[in-house]
Amino acid sequence: MFRLYLYNYYIDSKVQSNLKGNEMATKLSKQVKLNLTDDQITYIMAGERKAKELSVMVEEALGVAKHIKVIAKRQSIVEGPPGVGKSYTTKQTCIANGVQPIEIGTGSTLSYIASKLAYADYWTPKGQEIAVLWDDADDVVFSEKKHANIWKNVFMDEENEPRFLHNANLYNEIKKLEKDPTKERIVEAMKAYMPEDAMGIEIPMTRFRHIFLTNFDYEAMSEKHNKQWMAPIVDRFNYNRLQYEWTTAWGWLSHVLLNSQPFAAYGEELTEEQKIKIITWLFDKWYKLGNKQTYRTVREMAQYIINEPENYLNRWNKFVRK
Repeated sequence: MFRLYLYNYYIDSKVQSNLKGNEMATKLSKQVKLNLTDDQITYIMAGERKAKELSVMVEEALGVAKHIKVIAKRQSIVEGPPGVGKSYTTKQTCIANGVQPIEIGTGSTLSYIASKLAYADYWTPKGQEIAVLWDDADDVVFSEKKHANIWKNVFMDEENEPRFLHNANLYNEIKKLEKDPTKERIVEAMKAYMPEDAMGIEIPMTRFRHIFLTNFDYEAMSEKHNKQWMAPIVDRFNYNRLQYEWTTAWGWLSHVLLNSQPFAAYGEELTEEQKIKIITWLFDKWYKLGNKQTYRTVREMAQYIINEPENYLNRWNKFVRK
């Protein structure tokens, strides 16, 4: 069973909100309704439904959805357009279900991944499962054919024994970590899964569940772009797609903002009026923003409207594509 187990080395402290997983609901106040068109309100409702659809997918991946009785695969891919809060919604759904996922992002090396997996398996109490969120990590798993066998062994079917096997000399990596007293627990964990000569590491993955978020269609890529080596890896995942028009994408992003406080960690809260200014500006400028209409953009816009209330519109103009 999953429980909330907080790793002092891995927690992403940037996610701060009052969004409550599958319980989240867009409560549109009178002020919001007065400042939005009927169509915009409809788009927000559509965005909310997409966010809930993702929440169900995440709960299925965690094995905690009410309708789940059996699970064929312990890893899932969620594919969908960027920017609307897939990562945010996934993290909040995990946390709402008592799970603090380990996050592996783009550019992670195999040695770094080994340290995170070893730490999690070694220090998590026995009997508890572990969730790994592969967020924007496309270049880690699906970049090189030579690493395909590593990932095929990690993402195994339920009846097989998955493992992370990295055949590399980790001596220098361990020596670097040993110089930092705060990494003592990481070193202990890694050594527990290494032979004495430090040549390689093997970590059991039997209690890990994996959620992979991506903007790419790997099923099509493996079939049409001469990357057939991807197919055996993709086949080990439950494959889910989120498809929607830009209006729903705007609605999802607006739904997330209306139900969150991006800077709660700083003790700062956006007013309803400020949130309305952000989402209506995004709606009017959507096509001129290129691929920048993301929750990261919303956080930055919120930063300017809080810090520079007299000049935020000029600062927002930098997001508009020339």
